[in-house]
Amino acid sequence: MAQTYYDSLQIAPDADQDVIATAYLRLREQHHPRNNPDDALATEIVRYLDSAFAVLMEPERRRAYDDDLRNGHGWVEAAMVDVAPGAALMEAAPAARPPGRVGRFFSRTFASLAIRDYRLLLSGNVITQFGQWFQQIGMNWLVFVVTGSALTMGSLVAWRGIISMVLSPFGGVWADRVDRRTLVILFTIISASEATALAFVVYTGWIIPGSTTLDRLLTGSFLGFLVTAGITKAWVFFLFAFVDGVVNSMANPTRQAFVYDVAGRENVANAIALNASMGNLARATGPNLAGAVIGFFGVHWAFIVRAASIWTALNFTVRIRARPPARERSERQQSTLKALAEGLRYVVHDRLILGLLLAEVILPVLVYHYVQFMPIFATEILHGDARMYGALASGAGIGGIPGGILVASLANYRRKGRLFFLVAAAYLCGVITFTRMTSFPLAMVVLIINGVFLVMTNALVQSLIQLNVRPDVRARTLGLYTMGQSALQPLGTFGLGVTITAIGPQDGVALFALIAVVGMAVVFLLVPQIRRA
Repeated sequence: MAQTYYDSLQIAPDADQDVIATAYLRLREQHHPRNNPDDALATEIVRYLDSAFAVLMEPERRRAYDDDLRNGHGWVEAAMVDVAPGAALMEAAPAARPPGRVGRFFSRTFASLAIRDYRLLLSGNVITQFGQWFQQIGMNWLVFVVTGSALTMGSLVAWRGIISMVLSPFGGVWADRVDRRTLVILFTIISASEATALAFVVYTGWIIPGSTTLDRLLTGSFLGFLVTAGITKAWVFFLFAFVDGVVNSMANPTRQAFVYDVAGRENVANAIALNASMGNLARATGPNLAGAVIGFFGVHWAFIVRAASIWTALNFTVRIRARPPARERSERQQSTLKALAEGLRYVVHDRLILGLLLAEVILPVLVYHYVQFMPIFATEILHGDARMYGALASGAGIGGIPGGILVASLANYRRKGRLFFLVAAAYLCGVITFTRMTSFPLAMVVLIINGVFLVMTNALVQSLIQLNVRPDVRARTLGLYTMGQSALQPLGTFGLGVTITAIGPQDGVALFALIAVVGMAVVFLLVPQIRRA
């Protein structure tokens, strides 16, 4: 007896998307490996259900599938589906001439680039990330010039972190309930408008102390110090940081979930890795380009480039045709707080996802931010100058490029959980090794290698989350991931700064890395689900 995707999901051929989504979520939960730990075929069954869902939820693919059914194709044997649907599909596929070794590597590594919508999404992301580095370098320079205060610079980072910690989970709720393509376009428009306004304020010189009537009035009074200290302009930085923090906190979970919608389950790990690799290309070259632009043309051009990059990215985003999965009607009727609570309950009860989020929090809070203290290593440990600091700061970004490509080539590797722990351990050992370096060339080599492991760690943990999370709470889970990545890191930065002040940069960073090693070992031992993922 043969059956179709409709039979597998136990729905009628004319079922609408809400019925398809409801049936898929019910069957996927019923057959998921975590609920059937003794069933060796559970993973294959879930993959087959994922394939059926992906085809029937995409109108164009569904029409093509229905045409195949009318022409006598698209059927698989029911017995095969019950036993090993994935194997049945592979056996039914016609044999193809195997490509050469180099061809296999490139086709495997850049598989997601075959998807038109992903190429558009990646292009927009790369352009945006380059622009983001321009704004970050320009903002740091401008805040220093206007206020001359390290406290203000640190407060801006903390301010943005607090906003992200509060709003990132709510951004995940929105992304689970509203069309993600619409949200991405909306957030991009808001970001572009905010960047344009900031570029205008800087270009006109309004941000410079003494440029307004109020500044000139205060200058001649006993409150003149407010002008010279840049306090009358500091609120502008906090205002734009607030807008930027709100938009990014809400948009990041949406963009991360949207990668899955665009690339699909089969290519999501590859897509995440390629995105990380291109992001590190921007990290390695963006700050240097931004510094050159500021030096030759003025700081306002950094903000102009940032605004132009977002408007350009918007042009790519609106051309994406991918349609996110439909949400269950009952879920759409939930209040925001109830939806958030449901997502939290899911994470708490899913040991695999909870363990991944805990492991992901350990590294940003304890270790990732050691690069922010690179000026201390450059001057006090390696006895260099600003040029050495710039080279060290770009080291991790340089290593991240091959790191992302390496993970992309391993997208189909099945033991991603064990590989994650292995790579994380190598990264932590590399950080400890760096703290012992007293030679610049050796320190640079270690930083580049650390960059490889850093990107591999991030790409692997996000891939594991995307591949194993329940689809209806995907964005809410990624909202918690974003909170751990960007919101809690400033807290760790403060703690590491205090420790470095007390015992020095080498011992301080090494101590935090050793604590992270212990934390990762505890997760490795207590959450065996990750090792099996």
